[in-house]
Amino acid sequence: MKKLFLLSLGTLFLFSCQNKPPVENPSPEIPSVTPETKQPEPIVLSVSERGVASAVNSFGLKVFSSLFSGEQAQDLLFSPLSLSLDLTLCAGGANGETQAQILSSMGLGGELEAAASYYQTMVAGLESADPYTQFTSANSVWVHNEYTPAVSFVDYAQSYFDASVQCRDLSVKEGFAEINLWCKEKTGGKLDKIVDDSRNPDQAPAVLLLNALYFNGGWTDPFDQVQEAPFYGVDGECSASFLVGKSNYGYLETESAQLVSIPYGCGLYMFVVAVPKEGVALDDMSESLREQDFFGLSTADPVNVQIPEFELSYSTNDALIPALQACGITDAFNAETADFSKLLEGNKPLFISKVLQKSVIRVDEKGTEAAAVTLIGVDADDVGGHEIVERTVVANRPFVFALVESSSRSILFLGKKLL
Repeated sequence: MKKLFLLSLGTLFLFSCQNKPPVENPSPEIPSVTPETKQPEPIVLSVSERGVASAVNSFGLKVFSSLFSGEQAQDLLFSPLSLSLDLTLCAGGANGETQAQILSSMGLGGELEAAASYYQTMVAGLESADPYTQFTSANSVWVHNEYTPAVSFVDYAQSYFDASVQCRDLSVKEGFAEINLWCKEKTGGKLDKIVDDSRNPDQAPAVLLLNALYFNGGWTDPFDQVQEAPFYGVDGECSASFLVGKSNYGYLETESAQLVSIPYGCGLYMFVVAVPKEGVALDDMSESLREQDFFGLSTADPVNVQIPEFELSYSTNDALIPALQACGITDAFNAETADFSKLLEGNKPLFISKVLQKSVIRVDEKGTEAAAVTLIGVDADDVGGHEIVERTVVANRPFVFALVESSSRSILFLGKKLL
């Protein structure tokens, strides 16, 4: 009989088999920014850490492109940060070629500790970067009481990911209810179910690893008004509520797109909207976007902006495994070739059988709230002077968006909105 191991990480880790007191929900209320109190704390990365950041951004864009091509008629929301965090934690339980492929797919070579150290720095930096913008990343590991995690993996997860392990009987419904409650608490109530609690007791998972990633930020410059206007979506014209504003937003124009970045709080976190130029298809524009396009926007000139308010929830379902295989991770999904011998004590043949991400975002006149959870299931067989030009960006047709942190050049969320 096969046993299912679910390694879950997210929107967006301390190994101990002791109960921890619950952490309160992230507050939905973010204090307003005033010019006198703006004190951002930019994330300072070393040269090697910036190399990791660039590599995982490129990896995230590649996965996003794969998901994009498979969801032509649907809205899409994906957290590259969540997925790459998950894979890096998972790589700590892998060995040999399996570990090498996971790291190589993200452009990290064989530098597991360098990648893990980067995420340690990033999470701490993202949590403290802006006192007026909330970012949290909480992690937990749930071990079925029939199994014991490998000591080396425990040390790795505790040292780099600040994870906690809790021993539970995962063959009973109550165990999954507790895990789902944890997800709800860590995502501000936005994602309340990541595991199914109505399973056969004989199919209890051995391990569940979860990361809950949560973001909540108010606009630095509140929008002047909200007005109704037509949106020309894939299914035709419809009415939408648009946020209307004018400021020295970041702006970039490429051959296929106009990009505008709208800051939150003290200005380190940004909401980037990429609107295809007239006559350019959304998928063609998306394919042409590069990492630097999300971080090379100039703030010299005023920009008139109209973006629709929207809420979006998304599940990748079964689309992530083919996307990761296309990136070069192959051995991990094959029971005959996968090597996760560093994950649990003993020599159990393990392989990844499921990769799932659930995410949610809300964009309105106050700001943005977003969360993501990623799950990996493992089975066992057993700037200068210039003329000022006022620009206008109207996102009244399908567009791509991103939520980024500018000082570390980190892409937290990527999505497309068809409305």
